[in-house]
Amino acid sequence: MPQASIQCSAWRSRAMPDTYLLVDQAEGLARVPHALLQRFTQAELVTSFSLHSERSLARADAAAVMQQIREQGYYLQMPPARDRDMGAVAARNDKLTR
Repeated sequence: MPQASIQCSAWRSRAMPDTYLLVDQAEGLARVPHALLQRFTQAELVTSFSLHSERSLARADAAAVMQQIREQGYYLQMPPARDRDMGAVAARNDKLTR
């Protein structure tokens, strides 16, 4: 029977805005693949909290996040596609106006 809750740690990347890694607090970043950790430079611990299936998360289903943490050791939360797309458009526009 799966664990009813997970004590999570949330890490953010200073290099990748609005990008977070959620991991089991007891394991830390140990199960996060090395290649991802290299891209996730300057990781900062944001908070620790108890994650359970009834908890409300802003951008993901808590039960799905828990399952990913159990299976692969982490959950990667990226910024919404619209935010990433708008950032790319702004960068292209900035290049065009120079």
